[in-house]
Amino acid sequence: TFIPDSTNYNLLIGQNVSVTVNAKALTDANVTLDKTEFTYDGNGKVPTVTAKDGEQILTEGKDYDLKYYNENGDELPGLPIDVGTYTMKIIFKGNYQGTVEKEFTIEVDKSTWGTKVINSGVENYVLADGTTSAEVSDKNGIIWVKEESYGTSAWYGLNNSKGTFRNGSRFWVRWLNKNSDPEDFDKYYNQLDEEYKKTIDNDRVWIFLLGVTDPDGKEYVTLKDDIDLYIELGEDWDKDDISAVFISEYGDETLSVTYIDGFKYPEGNKTFAKVKLYHLSPYAIYDKLNTENPENENQTNNSKWESNQGILKLTGDSDVGLYIIFSFVLVSAAAMVFITFNRKRKIK
Repeated sequence: TFIPDSTNYNLLIGQNVSVTVNAKALTDANVTLDKTEFTYDGNGKVPTVTAKDGEQILTEGKDYDLKYYNENGDELPGLPIDVGTYTMKIIFKGNYQGTVEKEFTIEVDKSTWGTKVINSGVENYVLADGTTSAEVSDKNGIIWVKEESYGTSAWYGLNNSKGTFRNGSRFWVRWLNKNSDPEDFDKYYNQLDEEYKKTIDNDRVWIFLLGVTDPDGKEYVTLKDDIDLYIELGEDWDKDDISAVFISEYGDETLSVTYIDGFKYPEGNKTFAKVKLYHLSPYAIYDKLNTENPENENQTNNSKWESNQGILKLTGDSDVGLYIIFSFVLVSAAAMVFITFNRKRKIK
């Protein structure tokens, strides 16, 4: 112990001490979300975040920032709006450090889509009017629909790998004929030019509707990119003797259609026709009357239709060519190599 021998001075001893305070690391356990599933309505959707340090609730902007990313990992400039799966990043700052990631989804309301059916693991929805539909999402490059009606069925695939259609859109398919759907059938059939009607066997006409409806209920008409439509074919199709006519307001146009043998689809591998689509329009299918040869026409009347995976098969001793008029609300062409698709334009 130092005891000064005088009171004429004071002893002052100083020491600088360096102290480091590290930001506290927080983890997933420190963060909760109020919900992770939202219904699309055209507005931005995000969960409410609660971040805690013990019992202390942290403040956004002071203790952490929030950022949102889509499925491709791209940061969004604002709140997520469209249907999809999103990642929220909680980035701690100030007295805290670390980054926590949480996922949440925005889904379209399917309550009006009809009864859910599952075909080969593919979820489709069937409405009371016979329309079959499947959801468009980032998870399916090709959207598959199995259309079933009047004792027939066939698979149709729409390639959305270019992202032409928004997540949550519906790819839908429906057949019409004059006996089962006379009112809807006539609405499309009556749009045909008289020159076509003169060649049609009215007992063998089918209208085929196909389209895409976005999450806001709007139908796609024009397409920003060409897309491929795949149509399941039966072995009984005569590839060299089929033509098609658009039921639309567009001008005449020839489209090239190709075949893919052994194409993979939900139920295995099979021959499919591939058609490039540039806009959405109705199509139709019909058996052409042979008015030049009464004998052949009588043979046609003795023939009958059989269904094979959704493809109409003409049996009997007829040499009459089979014509297909598709009524796609997607400009599709239901045929194969060397098939000619003719669209007609409404002159205004």
